[in-house]
Amino acid sequence: MTGRLGRAGGWKLIAALLGAGGAVSGCGANGPTSADHNVYFEGNAFDGAGMGILVPPALKAVSIQYRDKLIKVNIDAAGRFTSQDPLPTWQDYMVTIAADGYRDFVSHNPGFEVPASLAAMQQGLSQISTTQTFDFDAYLFPVDLTAPAMTILVATVDDMTGNPGALGKASGTIRLRPTTQSTLQVGAVDTATATPRASRRVWANDNDLLTKTITMPFASGKYDVKAGDLVYGVQYEVTVYDVAGYQIYNSATDSKGSQNFVAGTVMTKTFQLTKVGKDPLRIISSTATSCTPPAPTSTTPGAQIVLTFSEPIEASGTTLAEDVDNGVSITSTPPVPQTYTVCPLKSSPDPTKQDRGTMVAISGAMMTFSFNPSVGLTAQMDPVSGFMVCQTPAAITSVTYGNLGLDFIQPMGDPTRKRLLSAMLQELNPTGLNTTSLSCPGH
Repeated sequence: MTGRLGRAGGWKLIAALLGAGGAVSGCGANGPTSADHNVYFEGNAFDGAGMGILVPPALKAVSIQYRDKLIKVNIDAAGRFTSQDPLPTWQDYMVTIAADGYRDFVSHNPGFEVPASLAAMQQGLSQISTTQTFDFDAYLFPVDLTAPAMTILVATVDDMTGNPGALGKASGTIRLRPTTQSTLQVGAVDTATATPRASRRVWANDNDLLTKTITMPFASGKYDVKAGDLVYGVQYEVTVYDVAGYQIYNSATDSKGSQNFVAGTVMTKTFQLTKVGKDPLRIISSTATSCTPPAPTSTTPGAQIVLTFSEPIEASGTTLAEDVDNGVSITSTPPVPQTYTVCPLKSSPDPTKQDRGTMVAISGAMMTFSFNPSVGLTAQMDPVSGFMVCQTPAAITSVTYGNLGLDFIQPMGDPTRKRLLSAMLQELNPTGLNTTSLSCPGH
């Protein structure tokens, strides 16, 4: 039994039964059934820039090969090629096209199945021979059609503000990988996936997609792409990696949507990196419960509370020291006998000085709060009249550092991870009633 399938996969089956036993043509009287399923090709090679069909002598050769078998192909004067030898079904194959003045063309393709209407005939298929002929096009691009030079900018996060968009700093490795056929190709964007529509069979030039990947180091936040390095009209995926402190970036999976670009359509393209993920900054210990207030007459700082953080820190902004000074308060016991009012804390008129005697010091992962009563308490004598106006308290029973909900603390050099000091105190003491202040001694 033999069958013939015409152009575009159409086929018709011709049956011939030999003898009363229904022997199949090509079978020996006692031998196994012999069935062949073959594929032939015809088509044209086109100038991808729209200059029409390529013809000899510019079109030099069309080669089709599977395994170590080379299929003979003829090219007529009009540029139409036809295969003379069959390609068996289920055989992956390679097409090579050579033409003067055009980029090398190599296309790797999966093999063909038998017609779908026969595929289910598992027993009868071995007794049927089929022939299919497929029409394929190929698009070759002139070697002098080159993408212009362009600049790729790699943006990082500003170390001072934590805002994205900082340029000129990143150094690492960049990879540019082609992902589609050139948009110049006829039918290249007939579908959402930028592939030719099913009604037109087109061999893809794997040379464009596999051999034009660029992987290069870059510095100072940019990579200059030279003219001709990219394939004109081809979409490129960009990957940036090896940038210290930053995640691997891929333009196809960008959080804002695909940032792939088409060579020849842009002169500059900026890609924003994201810092590597790290645990949130946190306070891991506090000495508030073991803190001792200073004597009222002490001339050195006391009431020291040390907060230890999970990593080295710095204040975000410049107001921390003054905010704490403005928010400090004390409780005290009056002297005996009490003749005058107990000397209160000074006012804090100078924003550049901590008039009320507080100090906030940061060293590595530690932040220390302290209070100096000789600086913070109002003087007993009025400096103008010379008269006594208040009495030094007999004892300071507690010192409270307030306004801790106003300031952010950040890991050293990383403003993207800054956190409110009060929020971290709340985590350290979830049952605390007031996390915007620290008291010495703590409770």
